[in-house]
Amino acid sequence: SPISRCRPGPGCFAGGVWERDACGRPTAPLRTCATAEVCEAFDCEPAPPGDVCEIAVEIPPRSTTLNVDIRTNTPYRDTTRGSCGGQGQDRVWTFVLTEETAFRASTRDNGWILYLRRDCEDASSEVACEGGGTSIPMIDELLAPGRYYLFVDAAVLATRITIVTLSFGSTAV
Repeated sequence: SPISRCRPGPGCFAGGVWERDACGRPTAPLRTCATAEVCEAFDCEPAPPGDVCEIAVEIPPRSTTLNVDIRTNTPYRDTTRGSCGGQGQDRVWTFVLTEETAFRASTRDNGWILYLRRDCEDASSEVACEGGGTSIPMIDELLAPGRYYLFVDAAVLATRITIVTLSFGSTAV
């Protein structure tokens, strides 16, 4: 019978490693993974860079493109939301500006949410949030000097890959 082939043992559930019964249902927590860890292969492993604020990917403030892969087989989690949405896995980058700078970020297709914060974990520090509809999201802001956090989030739970184009320009005349 199918049940006889089931074996109890550890499994990933609710942000940690749990004991499972023979049917695969979680029965007792064995270990809770830390914020910068994900449960992979029945153990807590380091989360990939850019998964959460503590391990945001540092980028230089120069024009570039970012390859964003948040397919369901990647260990990125859905840990935050922007004021305009974001219900899928997300990634976070950070950069520091030393002078007032014109900043633009856009994806190559719709179905994405872009949001920019001054404090990574404080939603009230949000500078801009764009996306979620049928148009391609684009943030276009004049930014003061300081640290910023750029989030790229899927608008819905979905397997997604996109390219994000970043532009940084001096405002000096």
